[in-house]
Amino acid sequence: MKTPEMLVGCVCGAVPRNEKFPDGKVAVARWRRNRGWVVVCIRCGRVGERGSTQIDAKARWNAHRFRYGPLKEEDK
Repeated sequence: MKTPEMLVGCVCGAVPRNEKFPDGKVAVARWRRNRGWVVVCIRCGRVGERGSTQIDAKARWNAHRFRYGPLKEEDK
């Protein structure tokens, strides 16, 4: 069972940064100083919707609510 504190990986396949994966590419970051928190994927550039707290930002990321899409689109 997942709780809001748990962060899922990005849809590009990147894993979240935690004790198990210290070199993970998905992490929580501060959005423009005091404007809230976002989850960012360093691998593809995807940014989740801004939340007022870290838990809120993680819940929005886990619901796949993204503010910006990936920087690079893969050709299929």
